[in-house]
Amino acid sequence: MKLPFDIALIPKDNLSQVTKDHIQEIQSNLEIVHEIAKENDKRHKAYDKERHDQKAKIPDFEAGDLVLKAINKVPVGVSRKLYDKLEGPYRIQYVGENYTYKLIDTRNNKPHKSIINACHLKHYNNPAVLRAQEESGEESSQEEEINDDIEISQTNNDPNMNVDVHT
Repeated sequence: MKLPFDIALIPKDNLSQVTKDHIQEIQSNLEIVHEIAKENDKRHKAYDKERHDQKAKIPDFEAGDLVLKAINKVPVGVSRKLYDKLEGPYRIQYVGENYTYKLIDTRNNKPHKSIINACHLKHYNNPAVLRAQEESGEESSQEEEINDDIEISQTNNDPNMNVDVHT
């Protein structure tokens, strides 16, 4: 695409030969600078991608997991600092493409309106399980019992709830 600046640099017919040569030299220098800038941009993008990939982790959410969803919009008149940043828990109904998930609200068993990307989700740690662990010092047996009780009570609320896995 030619910009007005590029068109302005095209030599006119009524200019002297020295001026035309000077303008053509400037044009060739600009083309070289454009190529160098493109190469630098490619190199920096590759470097940025490499650094991003080193720190990025693949989400490990599965169908049936309990998660919290990030709240993006804060009501008017409420301080963003004091407002909850996560809501839930939600249960993952099914796994979509590119780390997207369909959620069901566990409080009322209604499906969430849209599909949510993994970057907006966080694993839900049940406070009852954490309290039980702190009190007894046991981690595995009580955690399993409490999680089983929660799953049974939540599935009994909605007998039509399906948990599908789509990959």
